[in-house]
Amino acid sequence: MGTDGHGITTLVAFNGCPLRCRYCLNPECLNTSKKVRRLLPEEVMDELRKDEMFYLATKGGVTFGGGEPLLNSQYIKDILELGARS
Repeated sequence: MGTDGHGITTLVAFNGCPLRCRYCLNPECLNTSKKVRRLLPEEVMDELRKDEMFYLATKGGVTFGGGEPLLNSQYIKDILELGARS
């Protein structure tokens, strides 16, 4: 059995992927016609900070997933840079 890491983890989910892999684990994220709410990096960090004590206590953290996260690499980088400053 696999694991996505230690402790409590928050998923920052993305939508959209051009790959269409045969065994996609998240096919509902392929539909780009759905209206999704896009948060500013600062808004994501505000949400993540609410769970900081859980991350520290369980050695958890954040996972970027759903769709293809690498299509959002600058957005992820912006979030991580905000976290490094706090």
